[in-house]
Amino acid sequence: MRSVLNVLQDTAMWWEAIRMSKDPADFMGLFEDGAAVLGIMVVFVLLWVVERTKNPYLDGVASLLVGCLLTFTSAVLARESRSLLIGEGVSENCQDWWNQGEDQGPVSEDRLCGKG
Repeated sequence: MRSVLNVLQDTAMWWEAIRMSKDPADFMGLFEDGAAVLGIMVVFVLLWVVERTKNPYLDGVASLLVGCLLTFTSAVLARESRSLLIGEGVSENCQDWWNQGEDQGPVSEDRLCGKG
């Protein structure tokens, strides 16, 4: 968790830090815990309103809101970790280097994808 906070403090755009991360475990914990706390707050507020107004339907509304919140959170996490599950695409630099097709001898790490 400390590494997440360090990245978020060092970066003005925290969403970019999440998207660029190659280790989603910390950010997943941040999102899941944030969604859980927000869900508890929603339920607390709506149950307080239920007690004041004696309207039992708001209890169901609270459950639906928490369900929507968790669905949204899981969709965002699935979208952000998708590239880690199926692999990332080839960069344009690497693709251009590959398409040149020139036989330049054995490939070393320094020459991989035109870096050397």
